[in-house]
Amino acid sequence: EQVPDAHVEMLIARGVSVIFAGPEGDQLEDALIRIGEAFGVSRLLLEGGGRMNGAFLAADLIDETSTLIYPVVDGQSGVASIYDHDGPIAARRLELISSETLATGTVWLRHRVLPRADALAPQ
Repeated sequence: EQVPDAHVEMLIARGVSVIFAGPEGDQLEDALIRIGEAFGVSRLLLEGGGRMNGAFLAADLIDETSTLIYPVVDGQSGVASIYDHDGPIAARRLELISSETLATGTVWLRHRVLPRADALAPQ
């Protein structure tokens, strides 16, 4: 809700639906409920950056991940991670659903995100 009105109006003029997640952007579950009601959807693909992904993970709103590992190493520091969150966040155990090596050598991993109680349980 801190987005400038001019930007919101530009999006609406282009036919983009706008749903707010509260004054601080942390009411993600409420926003998802409104999206579901407005568009009749029950499953969404999140293609955010590390901060967006981290916010959804901290809010316990991710049930599955899809990660592509491209075969290159750069050694850079200070580069955003897949999940980046400023506050405390509980570790989450992942359960492998599938893995595939693509023609480019890229590895595609799909994981189910297990409930928080399972995060530290031995496997």
